[in-house]
Order: sequence, then C-alpha cells, then structure tokens
Amino acid sequence: MTLTLILKNIGPYQQAEIPITPLTILTGPEHSDYLYLLRFIHTLYRLHESYGTNIPDLKRAPKVKQYPDKNVVDLVATTALREVYERNLVNRLESYLGVETSDLRRSKTRAAEIILKSKTAGAYLKTNESGELKFCESECPFPLELFAKGPKKLPRPGTSTTAFSSLISGAIGIWVITISEGNLPHSLYLPTNRGEITNVYDQELDPAQNAPIVNELLEEFDGCSFRNDHYDSETWKEDENNLIRTSSHLIIDPEGRYEIVVRTGDRDIPPNETSPDVSSLIPIFLSLKYRHIPGEVFIIEQPEEHLTPDQQIHLARLFVRMVKSGYRVIIGTQSAIIIDEIMRLRAEYLNDPTNADSISPDDVTLCIENKMEWGRGLFPVELKKW
Repeated sequence: MTLTLILKNIGPYQQAEIPITPLTILTGPEHSDYLYLLRFIHTLYRLHESYGTNIPDLKRAPKVKQYPDKNVVDLVATTALREVYERNLVNRLESYLGVETSDLRRSKTRAAEIILKSKTAGAYLKTNESGELKFCESECPFPLELFAKGPKKLPRPGTSTTAFSSLISGAIGIWVITISEGNLPHSLYLPTNRGEITNVYDQELDPAQNAPIVNELLEEFDGCSFRNDHYDSETWKEDENNLIRTSSHLIIDPEGRYEIVVRTGDRDIPPNETSPDVSSLIPIFLSLKYRHIPGEVFIIEQPEEHLTPDQQIHLARLFVRMVKSGYRVIIGTQSAIIIDEIMRLRAEYLNDPTNADSISPDDVTLCIENKMEWGRGLFPVELKKW
C-alpha cells in the first residue's frame, strides 16, 4: 500500500503530492525548498510516534459508511500558534520544524490542508481561521471537532516523548490525518549538517546488533578516496577510511542524551572536526548499525554533501540495500549521480528481477519541484520516461 501526502499551502509550496514509497526522492532546481517538505514529513512521523492513537482531547470520528470495517480517521494531531507565546517555545518550534518564526506566524492567515490517501480509503481535512475542522469526503462529509485545554509544556526535542502539545487558541496550525491501514513507523532525521548531530537516539542501543549491511558498505567504501584537506595530517595518525569503521561511537552527554563522537587516542571529538565526507557518513553508518526497528524511516537531507562521485554512487546503492533490508528511505537531493544510479538499479530490475542489487519500480518515487502559473508545486514524475 502506498500512502500519498497531498499538501496545500504548506510553507513555500502552494501544493505538493508525495507518494511515500520504500524509496522516495525529492529534488528540484537550485535554491529549491524541498528540504522544507522533508522537515515537515519528519514532523508528521514524530507526531504519530509520540502520540499514537492516544491524542489528548480527540473526539474519534464515526465510522464512514463506504468503509464500515475501517476507522478511516485513525488519528488527528495538531500544532498551532498563539498571538503571544514564550520565546523558548518559539525557539523549539523553529528548531523542530526547521522554519523561521515569521513563516509559522504567517500560517495563521490561511487555512492549512492535508490529504492522505491510500488505495482503499481517502480523507480530506480542512481548517479555517476559526479552527473549525471538516472531514470532507464527497459522499459523507461530517464535522470533526478538536479542542484543547490550554497550552501545555513542550517536551525537550529529541526525547522519546517529543511532540507538539495542543496549543490552540483559535489559530491555524498543521492538521494531520492518517489512514488506519497506513500507520506511520518510527523515523530518524539526518539534516544536512550531520557533523553536528546530537540527541538523535531516543532509546538504549545494543552495539552487538550490527547489521550486515553496514559491513558490506564499509568494504565498498574502503575503495573510495576520502578528502584530507580539512585538517593537518600530523593531527591524525589514523587512516581516514578507518575512522568510520573503528573510531565512531555513541556517548551519553551529561544530560543523558546520545551524542556521536570520533575517538582518537584519549580524545573524543565531534564528527565535524573530521574531514567533511567522514562527518557526513558517520551518522548514516551509526544509525544503521544500532537501529533495528522494522519499517523505520530514514529521512536524509542532501546525502551527497561533501562526498566524491564514487562515494555518491556507493551511497545510492546503500539506499537500495536499506529498502531491501526493510527500511524506508526519504531523501532530498540535487545529486544527479545519486538519482541516476538509483534509476540504473531500477532499470536492472526491469531487465532481471532476480538481480540482488536492483530495486522494483514500485518501490521508487521521484518528486520534482516545478513553478506553475498558480505558484510552486512538487509532484511525482513518470519514471518510465526517465
């Protein structure tokens, strides 16, 4: 089953349609804003991950007559803004959504719409300036109300309970519907500046659970040349190719958060003090090594950042292997190398479905940003023409 997100008036986009397949690629011309949509998608996943179906103050929708055996509206979650709110709350919202405060405030002036469709059911939810919610399906519209009991303390981002509490005061926010048979799995978000990632792990990790996919990839990357222009060679006595394999670790900081570090001798240093390509790859490798949640989604901004063409080709193959290992991957990239390699592996499947390194066409979606007469949009393209 493919879950499709149709977004209207979200950030810089007037409309976007994003089928969530095992491997979903967002791209566009230079200065595109598809990374905004990646952060938005991650927010949806974290809301579901934190709240599940136990959204506070939610009145469950009645059964829909076309689908009597399904709860079409599985959960509704919300973020909303007040006219006056504390500075620390604003900072948290900005950090979590990856947008500026002005963008968040502007969202109050217009209705936000989100549609999530599946093969068996569809739903349409719209809010207006008064905060009214309407479930609008052509044959059976009915009102769905959601009330809040006032602002609640927002948990520290990155904790296992992080989510946006209801902060409704007649203001427009972001409203989410998920279809019952399309439940969202856990997600891990790796932003562009991966060298400074901290607090990306929210559970105790067992390093003994080393996925074979990591060892296979490291063997391939051993043949790639890493950049050495980021630091004085006398500072580093260890082969750059082995920094990822033997020296990258997770530590727990004084606040109990997990932090990625590179250990050299008796020093613990952040990845951004290594060469740029190593700092980009370490979080991806560690995430695969330690996280084994079935169906988990990896959302990765610009995976090509700082990588050589050879490294980008190997990374594209990694994404295909991740899909075959049960992960889901959503990436935002402008790398023609990564996209072309994924398309090549897709073509391999058409020629030989038994090829272990190929990927089924049904498992790949490519969405491209375009400027229309009515504004900016992002839509899937027909890959048969690729």
